[in-house]
Amino acid sequence: SLVTHTLKHQDELDRTLSKYCIDLFKEFVSEDGSGRVAIIVPNELLDHTDKIVKDTLRKNLSDKEYNRILQQNSDDSQISVCTPEYVKGLEYDAVILMQPSKIEQEAASMLTAAANLYVAMTRPTQRLVILRTQDDADFSK
Repeated sequence: SLVTHTLKHQDELDRTLSKYCIDLFKEFVSEDGSGRVAIIVPNELLDHTDKIVKDTLRKNLSDKEYNRILQQNSDDSQISVCTPEYVKGLEYDAVILMQPSKIEQEAASMLTAAANLYVAMTRPTQRLVILRTQDDADFSK
């Protein structure tokens, strides 16, 4: 399924990301190691988004579950914050795609931009959530 949200400001985007991060974690991620969620972001938002996701998980998961998630290696991680280049060839139960126009702007060419967005949008097997600010949406018009 596809869900899209266009929000006025970055702080609203961050709050919505936190909500979806926990909702998708609870829906798809299991203690047995099954279930994967990716948050795909432009390079410029990688560190910021990773911090939000970790803070959200720390506040909403038990210490045991939070530490289990943190100790997973990047190839097997059930929660990944990454760029489109990283997820090429991988599948996730759910993907949150952040600021798609910024991903497009960071690409070296229009062909690369199209490929990056295609890769990002075709990784989920069950749910795709697109989150963007109004500025990001206006850029793509």
